[in-house]
Amino acid sequence: MTAFRILGAVQALSADGPVHVPGKQRSMLGVLLLYPNTPVSLERLIDCLWEDPPASAVSNIHSYVTRLRRTVAPQPRHPGPPLSPRPRPRPARPVPLRGHAERGPPPRRGRRLGEGP
Repeated sequence: MTAFRILGAVQALSADGPVHVPGKQRSMLGVLLLYPNTPVSLERLIDCLWEDPPASAVSNIHSYVTRLRRTVAPQPRHPGPPLSPRPRPRPARPVPLRGHAERGPPPRRGRRLGEGP
């Protein structure tokens, strides 16, 4: 689990110790932590991160969010096995024949060859 500190310098802490969150990503993390469980608009993020926002501010924020998620999101310690490029054959499963014992054999639809009328 990742914990955060916002008094003093903004910090992210994992079970292994401090997590390095660089510059603008750390600033954005601080803004997001000020509004827990609340969507933060792009406009608010832009206003908080830049006095004079660059033309690429929106795409920069998208990049910061992606990097921030990778940095502070909990990673599984033991990921599962890699996906196999070929599907494995499935073992055949018996099909349950429910109700056949009570009903008996299916009715005949016609006569066998050689049977009389």
